[in-house]
Amino acid sequence: MNTLILFTSHHGTTKKLANQLAIDLEVDTDFVLDFKQNKKIDLSGFDLIIIGSSIHMGSIPSDFKKFLLENLKLLLTKKIAIFMCGMEKGESLTLEFQNNFPNELRNHSIANALLGGEFLFEKMSFLEKLIIKKISGLAESKSEIDYDAYYDFVEKLKFTA
Repeated sequence: MNTLILFTSHHGTTKKLANQLAIDLEVDTDFVLDFKQNKKIDLSGFDLIIIGSSIHMGSIPSDFKKFLLENLKLLLTKKIAIFMCGMEKGESLTLEFQNNFPNELRNHSIANALLGGEFLFEKMSFLEKLIIKKISGLAESKSEIDYDAYYDFVEKLKFTA
């Protein structure tokens, strides 16, 4: 099965998980594509498309969202899976997921995963650090990747691929 892992990452957590997915699912690394560097992607040659995005200030990148909407008809003819990385918890993270990925895409997906996230202070701008410190009270990097959710996602993909 031809598999594409297409992701966009703000500070690197989604990229890290996309690359780990490639290892765990034995996907050729040539088919792990960072949308920021590959905006013109032909999706037609893939059977399974795994879509990953970070959420930053409540939204996935607008150009990525636009790409997904422009390719929605084609995506709905493929097996797809979606994962999202973000630091919100519970219902808040679920709402961010629902607000950023089209309903048709989420419902068509063979697996959806909310994988937690990281605050990586060393990769943030001065302004981002100030905002995170004010909102969260944190002053240093913190990882809250949900590895249980990650491994459940991997198992679902192995089972259905």
